[in-house]
Amino acid sequence: MIEYSGINKIERLRQALVFEGMQFGPSKKMKHGDIDGFIDFKGEFFVFVENKLMGNDLNIGQRLGLEHIVKAIDSGIAKAIAFVVNHNVKECEEPVMLKDCEVIEYYYNGKWQNVKSKIKYKDAINLIAEKQGIKTWVE
Repeated sequence: MIEYSGINKIERLRQALVFEGMQFGPSKKMKHGDIDGFIDFKGEFFVFVENKLMGNDLNIGQRLGLEHIVKAIDSGIAKAIAFVVNHNVKECEEPVMLKDCEVIEYYYNGKWQNVKSKIKYKDAINLIAEKQGIKTWVE
């Protein structure tokens, strides 16, 4: 039997997470990527992994994304936010539209915050980008 370390609900692996409508910037070239795995060694060291089928290379966006994450952590000067979002798609065969997921909490400026009023994930990104003065992200 295979041990799926770190995977809480193996059946959810079959459920598609759809990134449609989640492009940002004037040219819509800023898009979500995913990281296949990471290990956090008590906030002191991080390991990220992207797994590819033999013969397939990282695309330029994945390569730059991984480089930027590592450089930002190494530099200590970048800002970041982590969102926790919910969906109510119970059937694993049905896709989840990420842009429509509700933000329930986020980690920003060193603390976790619960969301006080309902906001969809895409709207939350636009809001924080605008507050940070990152105008090229806001549609």
